Amino acid sequence: MDAVATASPSQLDEFASRAGALYSLPAVAVEVLALTENPSVDVRALKECIERDPALTVKLLRVVNSSLFGLSREVSDLNQALALLGVKPLKMLVLGFSLPEKLLAAAGRDELAWYWRHTLTRAVAAREISEQVVHKPGDEAFLTGLLQDIGALVLLGELGVPYANFLKEIIAREDCLHHVQLEELGFDHTELSAKLLDSWNMPAPLVAAIAEPRTIRRLAMLAEPHAGTSRVLHVAELVSQIVADRRFSALSDLLEAGRLYFGMDRAAVDQLIASLEDKITQLADVLSVHLANAEQYPALLAEAHRRMSAVAEAALVEGDLGLPDETPCEAAGGEAQSVDAEAPAPLQSAPELHDAIDHFLAQIETKDAAAALANADAESEATALAEAPTPALAPVIVADQRLKTRLTLAVGSCRAERQSLSLLAVALEAEPALSPEDQLAADQALRRAWQRQEHEASLVPTDDPTVNLVLLSGSDRHDAVRLADELARVVQNLLDGLHKAGRLPKCRVAVGVASVHTPAKNFPPLALLETALRCLNASQRSGGGVKSLEIS
Repeated sequence: MDAVATASPSQLDEFASRAGALYSLPAVAVEVLALTENPSVDVRALKECIERDPALTVKLLRVVNSSLFGLSREVSDLNQALALLGVKPLKMLVLGFSLPEKLLAAAGRDELAWYWRHTLTRAVAAREISEQVVHKPGDEAFLTGLLQDIGALVLLGELGVPYANFLKEIIAREDCLHHVQLEELGFDHTELSAKLLDSWNMPAPLVAAIAEPRTIRRLAMLAEPHAGTSRVLHVAELVSQIVADRRFSALSDLLEAGRLYFGMDRAAVDQLIASLEDKITQLADVLSVHLANAEQYPALLAEAHRRMSAVAEAALVEGDLGLPDETPCEAAGGEAQSVDAEAPAPLQSAPELHDAIDHFLAQIETKDAAAALANADAESEATALAEAPTPALAPVIVADQRLKTRLTLAVGSCRAERQSLSLLAVALEAEPALSPEDQLAADQALRRAWQRQEHEASLVPTDDPTVNLVLLSGSDRHDAVRLADELARVVQNLLDGLHKAGRLPKCRVAVGVASVHTPAKNFPPLALLETALRCLNASQRSGGGVKSLEIS
């Protein structure tokens, strides 16, 4: 095999870091996690939280009323759902069906169809195995099955068509995706799933179950708290490969895993798969997911058995009476592969995939280098800004109670949604100071300039007539400075025009920008205001322009 571009652990972290910055858990899911952390859950608050997302509420009720839950009567609202199911099952459903829209949008139509077909099959299988075989509640297994493959969506977003072609070729060849990814990428997409879920503060046992290497011998002996869920998830994954992807060679692994994990014989495995079809089909209908396979599960299972028998017969003819102690796929951390007389042909999609990985990593390196240079250049300026005196009129602004309330709400919202928050402080001034009439004209110019930005945020006047603020939820320092630069340019052009027309004295624009990347729980809202005013003061003392500082 040709040399491949494989990602080191640090490079896997780059994919994860990029994903964590791009995709945040929706606010409803974040709030549900927070509400259910308390042992005495406020059921009313939980219900009201979920109801704020009408589309999610409808989806949850349709799933609850499907054959998956087998309730004796129809559930018409969340009160009934909570009463019949309890908090934990509903929490698991909310988390499972609250993926960021941007994450799903990263995949094309065909890839998204494969994702949901494979995911729903695995999730339903995991729930049934947990309840019918292990005799434990299946809610956590169902959620784990739903979330295991989000790393594949991340890779589709970052690597685009090359990764999509890679997936299609692996599925068409009935290869082991886990094994091939380890060879071609240097990691499995489920490792990326686990890192992203961890950054979202998902339950630790769920993250550990997804991150666990899928090796039959290892999982059979595993004694960690998440071992049970990992074993259920592995068997469910093999079921999904067979019935959703038609990877019939996975049957030998499924039979071996079922026997070692749960003492299941062939008849028990066949019965499990046959019991899934109606539930998966109905759940797919509820979620408007198209299942491409027209064959019924018994037919797919019969074909898998036929192929496994053919492989066994071929092995007997060649005198190979058993599998080696450790197969190549298990050595790489995956399931055991069936006996194969020939090495698989090289993947045609691999070179394009390697180029895409190299391009992604090169972009990261370039950004890191640029950031390092920018940080070095800005270090002395940041020190000066941090040590700059607070302007004399700042106490007047800081004392504004309405402004304090607005800042506090913005900080809380951005913390819940894991967003950045920035504040612009904009001042228009002249020497000598503007008269009230001139100040009004200058303010009108500022408002016209802001309208041209077509931004959803509003200009906020302060008790200092020369200073206006702009609160930017979801904007990091880079975005805020770019907006401030453009605003300052447009305002200055308007003011210069008024000056040339003799309607205003010569004016200048100064902007201070303060930013925080995902406010911490103890972040003081006024720190954002005070930092923005300190940057504004530095800009005014240096003749105008934009000065910025990020609060760590």
